[in-house]
Amino acid sequence: MAREQSKVQPFPLPPRLPAGLFPGVEEFNKALRAWYEQLNGKLSLGTQFGAWSGHVDGELIELTTKVSATDFATPHNLGRVPVGVILLLSDADTWLFRLASTPAHTDSFVWFQTNAAAGAVFRILVF
Repeated sequence: MAREQSKVQPFPLPPRLPAGLFPGVEEFNKALRAWYEQLNGKLSLGTQFGAWSGHVDGELIELTTKVSATDFATPHNLGRVPVGVILLLSDADTWLFRLASTPAHTDSFVWFQTNAAAGAVFRILVF
């Protein structure tokens, strides 16, 4: 999938640090500016759910609940066990959560529970 160009304007480049403050500050300035120029305005969370997740080692997933108050699994394609999940959107007045009894995430599934009725839609970022 071709990467779309961001229409967001990058932040201005930070000012240079004075060279006489610390030994090696000029090399640090050069490295910091190079890193900044590589990242500035180029971080992305992706273009659509179930597709490219941008410059984040994660995946955008849209899931629909089938049963309330029951553990359920949703597949992901990270190829590793996720370290976190961010709920981006819910179409119901509800929560998506994990209990101590909820199975652990795996390298192919994330596990949740919800108090939503069947058919609630959640959009999450798994990373």
